[in-house]
Amino acid sequence: MNLLAGIAEAQLHRQAAINRPSGKSFPSIEIHGVPLASDSDITAWGYAFEHNIDYDDDEPIEFWKAQLALRGFFSRGSNLAALKQRLRNANTNEKDMGLFDTYMEAVQARAQGKEHKANDRLADNRPPPAAIPAVASRPSRLAIPALPSAAPRPTLASQSAAPSRPQLEVAHRLPPSVNTRLEGFIVNRRLAENGIEAIYNGILTLNQNLLFVEHRLILAMSWMEDNSTARIQNSWITNENTPILPIIDLQTGQYYPGFPQDVATIDSWNGANCNDFLATLRVPPQAIPHALKARQKLIKQKIGLRMW
Repeated sequence: MNLLAGIAEAQLHRQAAINRPSGKSFPSIEIHGVPLASDSDITAWGYAFEHNIDYDDDEPIEFWKAQLALRGFFSRGSNLAALKQRLRNANTNEKDMGLFDTYMEAVQARAQGKEHKANDRLADNRPPPAAIPAVASRPSRLAIPALPSAAPRPTLASQSAAPSRPQLEVAHRLPPSVNTRLEGFIVNRRLAENGIEAIYNGILTLNQNLLFVEHRLILAMSWMEDNSTARIQNSWITNENTPILPIIDLQTGQYYPGFPQDVATIDSWNGANCNDFLATLRVPPQAIPHALKARQKLIKQKIGLRMW
């Protein structure tokens, strides 16, 4: 692994030497919430890539976010313990080799006076739909990119100019049966054109709906990842006064209301309190036990408290 990391580091420095004059530094550019800069090496939030990380170090939260971003992983969040756990789960000492190219594209775009439109290689670069409410105290996502407006399709009326005099003379010379068939053909053509236009508009609507569903799924996957991390952290709690990490409601994107602060809070709840919170967690009434201790234990299991 150290050899591969060394090769990757050498490739990144060779690429930097090709694209950047010696001794020249580039400004800080924020790409989807990650501030990147480069002097002798690319940095995020002002921190360079660290190969060997000591998780007991008392580093600020930006350091851990930077290590995730420079490895190409999801770096958003404000919970220090969750960020460290995510970095442990990543289990890699290799840089994201596409990150330097992404940053250089942004620098070149700024130099040309254009907005940066390159695809972000970071793991948290997918925008959600604007209609989905943002989670409280969680970073907001970008709006759904609007589909390009379709060019207006020419209709039969716009294609058919007024008939010329020779055409009128030819029409008048045609037998009545032929004129009747020709009029029927024109009517059928107009009906077919209207049907095709309706299908075309239906396809545009379907594409927009699929785009909405895709981004909704991306958001849900992000929330599920945060919930998994919170439950893992909660499973280590052994003191009844240790704060519990809250869980996100996947239907609303918000933290569940009335979430207990610690194990002691759950143990102090009566039957009505337990019923209200289990209903908030959308536990079916027939699945709620009758005994108070059993209800408290069910709540603890739902939020990841495995040692209680």
